Amino acid sequence: MAIRTCRRISARGICFLFSCSVVLAVPGISAERNPRIGIRGGYTHLSGNYERKLNGGPTLGVYVIPLVWKYLMIECDSDFSYYPIRGAESSALISYSLGIGPHFYYSIDGRAALYAGTLLRGSVFHVEARETGANAASVKIGFSLSAGVLIPLPRGVELRIGYVFTENDLTRKLFMAHSAYLGVAYGFSSSRGVDSEAGDARETRDKYAMGVNFYNRGDFEKARSYFTKVVELDPDYPEARDRLDSVQAACDDFARAMELKKSGDYLRALKILRAIDPKMRAAADEREKIAGSLKARVPAMQEQGMSEYSRNDFGAAVDTFEKILLVDPENATAKLYLSRARKRHDAYRKLE
Repeated sequence: MAIRTCRRISARGICFLFSCSVVLAVPGISAERNPRIGIRGGYTHLSGNYERKLNGGPTLGVYVIPLVWKYLMIECDSDFSYYPIRGAESSALISYSLGIGPHFYYSIDGRAALYAGTLLRGSVFHVEARETGANAASVKIGFSLSAGVLIPLPRGVELRIGYVFTENDLTRKLFMAHSAYLGVAYGFSSSRGVDSEAGDARETRDKYAMGVNFYNRGDFEKARSYFTKVVELDPDYPEARDRLDSVQAACDDFARAMELKKSGDYLRALKILRAIDPKMRAAADEREKIAGSLKARVPAMQEQGMSEYSRNDFGAAVDTFEKILLVDPENATAKLYLSRARKRHDAYRKLE
């Protein structure tokens, strides 16, 4: 009777897991295959009080991963374990369990994924003593800690290697089990499979590499185009997002500098160009052009700055020498008098 009850509980549990997969497998929610249904098998070793009473034994189970979203993975499982009783031939402790819980999930460029988490677990423990014909069953609530790796294979198949530690309070003593297992699952998706996901991951990496290549060559327009495509393919690619923000800011500043140049405000345009990422080739070319066109003004500007300095108009002198250094960053006279003018200007301001 107890055995039939346990089997009914286990069968209902499996049906419950498949129902969860249907309910939670909403298209578009998961960034991965959605959902995954698999089987697993392994060996369970006991520790603590029951290690002296029970031998380790096989564990078989089914599992469903109905949701993977960014760094979150939800898992439901149902396991059967068999533990022979030491010194009692043909007698064993049998457990049927159901578990559900969240896991931290980290994908490694689409080639594999690591996970670790916990599950709330309900277990039915059944003692089967065939020699005496005695049978007893009890229901216990416990928890499991789980960790492992998921490895995608072709055609939607996924290999799973994992470890589970389970703890229950059995007859007022802790029942601690350590399971190592190997599993295989099939991933369902309304739009994508393993091959397309791996292809997308490769495409994303390739486009990012192209963006970095153009960035290092100073072609920020093409770099921006590639980084934009990467972010569109994978919005959670932090390096691409940071690069895109940096390149976009440089392109915006360059456009603003060109507008100032067009209006004839060369010095303000040059000031913006000097502040842009030095790798930007277009900005470097424009800096040279504008600085070259203004070099003829440097002697007159230097004379103006010296005159302002001698009149103790240190604020105006600072402004003039800064403009000279925008045009000619290595001008020794401007560097010297700019430092002096700043010190005297600051000293006068403190006296006011």
